[in-house]
Amino acid sequence: MLVAAPSPHTSIRLSRQSLQIRAADGTETRVPLADIDRLILGSRAALTPAALGALLGRGIPVAVVSTGGRHLGSFDPPSPPRALTRSLQYERSADPHFRLAIARSLIHAKILNSRRALQRLNTRRPTFDPPVLTHFKHLARQLERADSISALRGIEGAAAARYFAMWSHFLPPAFPFGFRSTRPPLNPVNAVLSYLSSLLYGEILSATLSRGLDPAPACLHDPSDDRYSLPLDLMEPFRPALLEPLTLRFFTLGILNERHFKPHGRGTYLNDKGRSLLYEHYEDRLSRRFLDPSSGHRTDFRSLLQESPLDFKIGLGDPTRFQPFRMP
Repeated sequence: MLVAAPSPHTSIRLSRQSLQIRAADGTETRVPLADIDRLILGSRAALTPAALGALLGRGIPVAVVSTGGRHLGSFDPPSPPRALTRSLQYERSADPHFRLAIARSLIHAKILNSRRALQRLNTRRPTFDPPVLTHFKHLARQLERADSISALRGIEGAAAARYFAMWSHFLPPAFPFGFRSTRPPLNPVNAVLSYLSSLLYGEILSATLSRGLDPAPACLHDPSDDRYSLPLDLMEPFRPALLEPLTLRFFTLGILNERHFKPHGRGTYLNDKGRSLLYEHYEDRLSRRFLDPSSGHRTDFRSLLQESPLDFKIGLGDPTRFQPFRMP
């Protein structure tokens, strides 16, 4: 399970084989270490060295996020010394044909997942004519003719613009989307999308390190000195499958409302109560099991996120074996 302590002045210490979490109002909860998969701390929470050591000793990563949801860093268990794997990764990441093949697979999965997500929404609440969705199939076919990363990004951008234009129709009128804004998020919908994106990034970053991969070089996203690119690559197919559906759920079911947000500077951000609710429903969605048709087995999103670097690792030997997540 995910344990989150996003509120300021929360303190966490080790108590035998459990974490004792004390909130600012004095309330306390205990969570057995054996039940924890991941701990997320707000930037003003306090974690004792003994608790940190116990978590890392059990292979449990600890992520630190800002009040706005930005991933500030993490404490990760030691990664295996995969020198040969990393050497192959660096070699392949410098190969334009390999990068193009992996990036094409990622965008293809993202576009088809976007189409499937809209198809599900329209079945539950008809909003547009189903033939409109054929546009996504046309874009997916165009990927085969793209001969550069920039061409792939152009197709992905066109698909994303069409997707968000249709997706936003399912939001309540009280919470308009407008357009995707990140730094800063300009409204509550963008605030939730950005916060969830940071959580997803942190999940895949820890999984990437645990597989012995270097998270810096990637295929779709260029290398940068400011962030890790491989987690950004691997999270793309999960956006329409996980982030946007969860965001809709928050607003259409009234789980989040105007009382859960606060203005800061030019942006809009979740407050303490809003972040607590977001973590609760995020964890529920990641742990809910469903049938994965590609494997024929029941799984959950947390398992799929943790396996995505392994899928990429398999693709280092043969990019045709890299199969990003596809929605059932």
